[in-house]
Amino acid sequence: SSAYGDPDTLPCIETLPTRPASPYAASKIAAEQLASSWSTAFGLSTVSLRYFNIFGPRQRADSAYAAVVAAFATKLLAGQRPVIFGDGMQSRDFTYISNAVYATLLAGGTDRPLAGEVMNIGTGKSVTLIELAQEMAQIITGKNVEPMFEAVRQGDVRDSLADITRAGEVIGYTPIADLRTGLEQTCKWYRSTVGIDG
Repeated sequence: SSAYGDPDTLPCIETLPTRPASPYAASKIAAEQLASSWSTAFGLSTVSLRYFNIFGPRQRADSAYAAVVAAFATKLLAGQRPVIFGDGMQSRDFTYISNAVYATLLAGGTDRPLAGEVMNIGTGKSVTLIELAQEMAQIITGKNVEPMFEAVRQGDVRDSLADITRAGEVIGYTPIADLRTGLEQTCKWYRSTVGIDG
């Protein structure tokens, strides 16, 4: 989803112009163009899936740009307040890993020729970071936990939401796990990993 940068409209559809806000995002667009060129030049069936904010067990939380679900889980399990960069009203389409794997298998297993296709993979629903923090606090601690707020990070987009219509039409994708289910499974894994009961 980083290919869209800060889009003018939501949800993001595949025909929106790409506006990478980081070298990471630019590298993803370059890979999409490379795949498309293989389709054009050699007739190879290729598809680029634009995943929206994937999360799940085993995601690292120990880097400056750690995924927010992993970062929130480790903070909450340690009895600390989750840290939000910005005002917390920025929104994301959080996609549980089982949805991403399912979409990848559908794309790889389709009999339909895919000539450099691009498709969004998400849930088609978004939540703010404040809402995410509250949901995770309830799952992990059973109570509300006030997050801490820090300055916005360079390269972070304000809002992100996938239009998954095309993936549904072309490969038959529809999400198989909702946000709450994914968060419960993810928090369960982090709890077992850090050995904290909650």
